[in-house]
Amino acid sequence: MLTLKPMPWEELALAWDSMRREFPDDERKPLEMLQKQTRQGMMEPWWLMEDGVPKGYAMMLTAPECPMALLDYLAMLDKDRGYGTACLNLLRKQYPGGILVEAEAEQPGLEPDEAAHRARRLRFYTRSGFCTLHWQAEVFGVVYQLLFWSEGEDSEKSCAACYRRIYENQLPAQWMQAHFSLQKEELE
Repeated sequence: MLTLKPMPWEELALAWDSMRREFPDDERKPLEMLQKQTRQGMMEPWWLMEDGVPKGYAMMLTAPECPMALLDYLAMLDKDRGYGTACLNLLRKQYPGGILVEAEAEQPGLEPDEAAHRARRLRFYTRSGFCTLHWQAEVFGVVYQLLFWSEGEDSEKSCAACYRRIYENQLPAQWMQAHFSLQKEELE
């Protein structure tokens, strides 16, 4: 049976070893930052467990007075076995106010392998019931497509406000000004 188990901050090093293989340098936070965010209550890391054995992990960013959480990292230790979808389903139960996702945006000029990887990631989330928002974010130079899932009828405006609030909770104001922006896509 699959379950989510809170990951103590002391166990983040185990997940971080996997993160070095799973996420590029420009997307991966330093271990010390993950530990600090967890100790301060800004991040809620989870193990996906099956019969007492870790099968993957998810790290959720939260902010006071924000009903949604941001999926910061999701990775499975065993690939192509349905664990990612199962983990998202369990996270929905933990965060009924909604889940925001940032996935590297598809952009012209990418190498074919990278473009295919990004498209595959976006399809994974949409197949899992996430809706694409008409917003993209640029955070520390990386452009993300935003997606969300919610039991309610959350508007694009409330999703964007919550997303911004989560980042404001973890970054100083001068960093927000220099390294964070939201761009609404032109609607056809």
